Amino acid sequence: MVSMNRIHRELGEDVCRRCISKRYNVSLLPEDCLYDTFPHPCSSCGEVHNIVIDLKRSGRRKLFFR
Repeated sequence: MVSMNRIHRELGEDVCRRCISKRYNVSLLPEDCLYDTFPHPCSSCGEVHNIVIDLKRSGRRKLFFR
């Protein structure tokens, strides 16, 4: 199971949905994530995106067996 703590350890504190999806080979949708208030540079790809601060139940379910 992949938790937000593991994601932050592996990809950095400010990580975008695209980098999480790419790293764990899942299709996270915008409605699967909870976002920070303002966009920031992603610590993984360096581009300015909405930063994922947590996952909703549907997002956690997609990452459960990863």
